Amino acid sequence: MLTSNKIPRNPQDDYSDAIVNNRLSFLTEKTGTNFSYLKGKLVENSFAKGNVENFIGYAQVPIGIAGPLKINGDFAQGDFYVPLATNEGAMVASFSRGMKIASLSGGITTKVLLDLYRVNPMLIFDSLSSATKAKIWIEENFNSLQKEVEKTSNFCRLEKQKITILGRRLILSLAFKTGDALGANMATKATQVVLDFLVKNLEIENYLIHGQDLEKRPSGRNLIEGRGKFVTAEIKISKDTLEEKLKVTAKQLSDVCESYFIGYSHLLTMSNHLQTANLLAAIFIACGQDVAYVAESIVGTMSFEDCEDGSLIASLTLPALLVATVGGGTNKGTSAECLTIMDCLGKGKARKFAEIVCASALCGELSLAVAMIKKDLVDAHEKLNRNRPS
Repeated sequence: MLTSNKIPRNPQDDYSDAIVNNRLSFLTEKTGTNFSYLKGKLVENSFAKGNVENFIGYAQVPIGIAGPLKINGDFAQGDFYVPLATNEGAMVASFSRGMKIASLSGGITTKVLLDLYRVNPMLIFDSLSSATKAKIWIEENFNSLQKEVEKTSNFCRLEKQKITILGRRLILSLAFKTGDALGANMATKATQVVLDFLVKNLEIENYLIHGQDLEKRPSGRNLIEGRGKFVTAEIKISKDTLEEKLKVTAKQLSDVCESYFIGYSHLLTMSNHLQTANLLAAIFIACGQDVAYVAESIVGTMSFEDCEDGSLIASLTLPALLVATVGGGTNKGTSAECLTIMDCLGKGKARKFAEIVCASALCGELSLAVAMIKKDLVDAHEKLNRNRPS
């Protein structure tokens, strides 16, 4: 029996069949799941049906495990092991270091502040006056729009609407609850039903169902209003832990954060974090998410604040985290097994998954900032990322 929470390692050969099987046995003991696909079982061709056309096989990306990470969230509570699929050496080690410090510090607090999937169709009228009259009618008939949406799905609900007039064009921002699915398909279907209803009741010249959507693109709108899961994570790390375990101070970390914020602001970027994209891409691939949504989910804000007592308050907010635990590629092969490692497969788990993603990303921010301060980033990649072309 493996009783330790520490992931098994073999300093002599950490890629042998024996140590890989040892790690999988460790995860089986923690979760009660037999990871047959991670152990090498072939994924059935039928699993690809509905996910890809002209199917020829499955891509293979190495998966590493990081953790344990202690999280004190509204939905994610306890110690978690996080699967990351990547070809970037040193990345899993970096996140593991941050997770170790987070767990030593009592864990990361996480909150999902908003959970809405937005679609923004554009309605085109013959004049500004017609568009303005339509705005009033739509606002007065919001309940009717909600009833039309309820006919489309047991899980999709229209929660909010916001209307913007741009000359004779009307932007109708619709915010849907979509349960544990990402919601792109059901929200688009519901939006079409809303548009069909409006066409019957208003004199609309034309419409564009995604007229002002920023689908799979970073945007200021998502930074402010959010899309998908609006999630935030925070941790306080003591002066002693920073200095004894990481050999840095809170002031040094705060200065790094400020410097990058200034540098990124000069370039008009939507984010000031350091390597959250690494975490998002790796966990999205491992867990069967739509990886193109990394471009949208990456929007966010990172903060390191030094306190008077020498401690550090670190936080990360991701207002447009687009993740799912049902539908798409989540319930098949290694993707389902990776979600199972975190107890995030199936209904009722999407917000939990979002909290784990955000907390893990914060660990990466901390670890990379420490590497910047200690000037050992290059050394780490030289040591662990050595798969160079011959």
